This record gives sequence, C-alpha cells and structure tokens, in this order.
Amino acid sequence: MTEKPSFHELATKYRQYTQPLTTELDSDQILTCFLLRDKIAEHLTSHDITDKESLTLIVEGDKKLKSDADLISRMKDVAAWRTSLNPPDTAWWWRFSPPEEKPEYDFFTHYDWLWNTLNIVALTVALALLVDISPRFLSDGADTTGAFVVVIQSMLTMITAGGILTKTGADIIERLFQRAMIPRIYWQEVKLGLAILLLILLLVFRMYGLSMIANAYHAEGQAYHYCNDTQSHRSCEPNLMYAQQYYERALKLDPTKIYIHHDLGKLYDDLQITTKAKTEYQIAVQGHYLPSYNNLARLNILGKKYDVAVNLLLNGLNLATNSDEDSGNVEQSPSQEAMELRYNMRKNLGWARFLQERYSESEAELKLAIELNNEEASAHCLLAQVLEAQEDVIEAYNEWETCSQFAYALELEEDTWIHQARLAQIHLSSLITVTTSLTKTKEITSDLSLEDDTFHLLISTENTVQLKRKAWSDYFTTSVGVQLQHGDQLQPTENAHAIVLCDDLTIWAVPDGLPSGVANGCLREKEPVLRYPKMPISKTFVMTDTPVFNWNVISDSLKYTITVKEGENIKWEKTISEPPITYTAEYPLEPEQSYIISIKANDGTVFYWLISTKTSETRTDDLNKTVHAIQNLDISSQSKLFALTYFYLEHGLIIESIHALQSYSNADTESAIVHRLLGDLYVQVHAPILAEASYQQALELATMTGNIEEQEKAQDSLGEN
Repeated sequence: MTEKPSFHELATKYRQYTQPLTTELDSDQILTCFLLRDKIAEHLTSHDITDKESLTLIVEGDKKLKSDADLISRMKDVAAWRTSLNPPDTAWWWRFSPPEEKPEYDFFTHYDWLWNTLNIVALTVALALLVDISPRFLSDGADTTGAFVVVIQSMLTMITAGGILTKTGADIIERLFQRAMIPRIYWQEVKLGLAILLLILLLVFRMYGLSMIANAYHAEGQAYHYCNDTQSHRSCEPNLMYAQQYYERALKLDPTKIYIHHDLGKLYDDLQITTKAKTEYQIAVQGHYLPSYNNLARLNILGKKYDVAVNLLLNGLNLATNSDEDSGNVEQSPSQEAMELRYNMRKNLGWARFLQERYSESEAELKLAIELNNEEASAHCLLAQVLEAQEDVIEAYNEWETCSQFAYALELEEDTWIHQARLAQIHLSSLITVTTSLTKTKEITSDLSLEDDTFHLLISTENTVQLKRKAWSDYFTTSVGVQLQHGDQLQPTENAHAIVLCDDLTIWAVPDGLPSGVANGCLREKEPVLRYPKMPISKTFVMTDTPVFNWNVISDSLKYTITVKEGENIKWEKTISEPPITYTAEYPLEPEQSYIISIKANDGTVFYWLISTKTSETRTDDLNKTVHAIQNLDISSQSKLFALTYFYLEHGLIIESIHALQSYSNADTESAIVHRLLGDLYVQVHAPILAEASYQQALELATMTGNIEEQEKAQDSLGEN
C-alpha cells in the first residue's frame, strides 16, 4: 500500500508544479496544482503545522499561482472543474475570475459617487410618496383593494431601497446582477435606474392611480346610496352606512373630486346631519359644482338664512348660463339632468323669495320653474301659497289642485307642502262660490303614503310601541291605526305587544322587544285588499239606497237641515237636532245620478257633499264581500272599523268612512289618528269648522300620548309652526 505523502512532500511538490507556469498553460498541470492545494488546505485544517520551510514553499507557490490568475481564469476548463467538483468558498484557487474590461474612458466608474447620491435622492422621494399614499388606504382600515396596493408598493420600495441602503440588500442585488451578467462597472447606474423607475411608478400612481381607484369607490358608494347597481348578484337595497364608507375612502384617495363631496353631502342631508352636509356642499360649491349650489341653498332656506340662499341660487343660475354659453350649447336643448337642476334652482329661489315676502319675484321664479317642468308638485305647491298670500283665491285653489295631482314627497318640506294642500279646503272653500266648489273641488292630498299601492295597518298595541319609517333615522312612539309599508320597522318596548293587519287581511303578531321589519311579517299570501285611495276623489259613492249622514256636533243648541237636491230640484229635506240621520227609501237614489247634499246649521254654517249611488249591483256585491270578510276577522271591533274606513276610502265611500270613524270615536278608546282622519274627511266635504275641531282634538291626543308623527300632521293641518 502506498503511503500518503507528508505535508513537506506536498508543499515541495506544489511549489515545483507552480514554478514552470507560462503564458501557455497546461490544463493538466493547473488541475494538479489545484488538487495539491486542496490536500495542503486539508492538512492545514486538520494538523498543527510548525514546519516553516514547508509553509514558505506554500506561500511562494500561492504567490506564483495568483500572479497567473488572469491566464488561469481565461481557461475554459476551470469553470467546468468548478461546477463538477463544487469546491468550498474558502478554496480561492478554484475561483479566479476574468478581469473586467474597462473602457478607454471609465466615465461610469468615475461618477459612481454621483449615481449613489442621485439614487438616495430618488429613493427618498419615493419613500415620501409611499408615506403619502399608504395612509390614504389604511386610515380607516383597508379593504382588499387598499391592502393589495399598499403591499405591492411597500415590497417594491423595500427591495429597491434595501439594495442600496443595507448590506444584505446590496449583496442580494449584486448576486442578481452577476446572474444577469451585468458588468460591475454599470451596477451603480442600474441601481439608479431602478430607483428612478420606482419613483416614476409611484408618481404615476399618485397622479392617476389614486384618481381611478377613487372613482371606483365613488361608483360603489353611489350603488349603495341610490340603489342604482346593475349587478345581478346584489339586491337593490340602499345601505347608507356602506355608501358613507366608500365616499369617505374615495375622498381620502382624491379629495379634489368635488362631485364626491357633493354626494357625501347629499348622504348627510338624507341622514339629516345638516352641519356635515353643509360642509361637504360648501367644498363642492368652491369647485363650482352646480348641484351643490342648489342643495346648500335649500339647507340655508330651512335654516332661515334666506339671503345666503338667494345669493347661492343667483350665482348658480348665472354659472349655469355662462357654462352653456362657453360650451356653445345655447341653441341646443339641455339634458334632462340639467333641466331638473334648473327647475330645482328656480323653485328654491321662488321659495326663498316667498319667505322674504317678495311675492312678485317669487311668483316670477316659480312660473319659470313650472315652464321647465309642469309635472312636479313642489313649484305648484309654493305658487299656491304665493297666490294665496296675494289673495288671488281662485288661482291659488287651482295651484293647490295641481299640487295634489302631482304630489310625491321626496323632501321633508315637500311633504309639508303637500299636507298643507288639504288646508286649502279650509282656508278657501268659504271664499269660492258653491258652483265653483262643486266643479273644481277635489281632495288636494291625503295623509296616505304615495310610495306603494298597498299598506298594512297597526290594529292593536299594548304598552309602548315604536315605529321607524324607511326615511327616518330613529324610532318614535306610534299608535293603533297607523298605516305601514314595506321598509318600516316596529319595535314593541319591554312587555309591549303589537298586532298588524296585513294588506291581504292576514294577521301578524309583532315579536316582543325586538325591531321587526314589516316586510318580514306581512308576506302577502293572498290578493291585497287594503289599498291607498286613488286621489283626488271628485265624488263619493254609496252602497245602499239609505245612506247614513253623520258629523260631529259643534253645539247642543244648534239644529241642522239636511237637503238633497237633484239639479235645482229639492228631492228630500229634513231638520234634526243631532246626527246621525238616515236617508229615507221613499225617494230612492238613482244609479249614476249625482246629488248635492247640503247640511246647514241654524247659525248659517253650510257644507256640501257631491255623491252618487251604487253604480251596479255587481259592484255592490263585490264590495259587500270584502266588507263581510273584514267584519269576520278575529280582531277587535275598533280594529275592524279602522280597516273598513280605509277600505271605504279606497272606493270613494266617504259617507261610510265618516260613519265608521264616528263609531270609533264614540267608543271608550280615544285615538289621535281617528280624529285627524275625520278632519281630513270633513275637509273633503267642505266642513272647515268640523275639520278644525277634529284636528285640534287630534293634536291634543297626540301630544298627550307622545305620538310625534301625528302631532306634526295635526299641526300642519291646523297651520301651526
């Protein structure tokens, strides 16, 4: 067996092999040198070597080997050996690299200090942009989009900055450059290019990306706010909380978008958060966003700052005119949206002028508004008030009728104006001749909601029950007789109970102690029966040849004369001391024939009914079937009277409606709703004194029971502020 060479023998042999290296190197000789050097390294690692002569030989050999490093590195076989044998990193003799070829003029290396400085500047600006952008997504908790954007930006910035500012990052970047075969002399320039690229990406995202994402958030907010989402996977249910979140996220990304400020202001307006709504509208006004001029003016009118409102509206109208002139659209028809905006601005300007008691200017603006849109109720409602203030009774009455015809309350004040329409009967009926009253008289409006054709009825309560309408922000105490719609919510307080008669005459017991949506309780299992009356009611029908006439007695000392006239001929007349009175069948009422019923007290008070008998036996039978169905319901007699009242109203049976409400009010239970409805019906039949007495009693009962909704309605009917 051959003995292993000693350390001295290895050193001597290594020195001998390195000595004859020349410009034409032999690959076998170089490989032998490398292998000898590996064995020497192994001995140095595993033994304590003190042989100075051997060490000297090794040092001289290494020196010679390194002196020929350039020649060795150019040998193709060296790289293949290194790949196959995979020597450790400490074996430097295996890792000779070819010398870098330097250009004749080393411009890039000479200015490395400049490239590093510019690199740091670019990264500093990029980091500043990142600090500006990231909080916009994270301030109120990031959604998926925001989190993704922040993570991507942060990763790019950390990689780029780390490659320059930290040793670990620099090592990683340099290894990447080596694998990409990028010469070392260009590394600083490449790093600068990456930093500038990152800076450009962040700048572009800051200038355009934020705006695009803000628009996407705004669109999502509008979908929740206005329920205009066309995507099939989402049911169309407005959600103002989500809408607010998306609007606010959009504005954090791009606060310069004035139309988003306007929509956020509109949302606060809908929630009746007036201060915040004004703030957002004011920002949009500063950006000359026309719809905000109108909305901010409206809030100032409600706040009784009429001068401020007028100034906003005049500036807005002037801006709208100038915009048309600048765009060259003077001779073209404006869009539907622009027409609606101009209508609202003219209407609100007329409203403000009316409250300033500048009636002629108000009338002119409201007529301009009506020219823009003749089928919106609010301008007609306001014009009726202006004409009434100018004592133009006939024209005022006509405008009240038009107000009622197109009535649909979108704003709180519009609901008030529409409700005021019924006061026109009280204020104006005594000023218009009987003939004019009979030909023109219509029910100006009704207390019934116009949002849906059917309604549900709260028929029983025990202890306190609270109601939250679809457009309300809170719950308020309610009472038996209130009409309900899908979107309303009931909440019986602790130990309280409530029962609802649904529109299809099914019964729903409201769960105790929890908020419950009417839509969840009334599922409409059958054809609906309870529907809002089709207004205006120009005449009333009766189901029998012997109708009962009833009214509230004003004074026990009065006597009443009831006269039934067919044309100019008196068909029947009776004088009594107290109601009710039944029409006698000896003078049968003819189908399809109109009659004027006058009830006159001996103090001169007169009011009228325009009636017609049943149209056909078939219709009477159909009506009686529903009446019998309601009477057979397993509910209290008072609840049946409420249901019958609304059913009679739907079919124009005002006489039966008054009789049913009179029966309820004569019972032990007092109800603000009953007296308010009686007042409405007395208005319908031109009985202003009886109407006022009923409204006053309704107000007293509503105040006593804490029913805010009925208080407001009774006050509106009485003309109180």
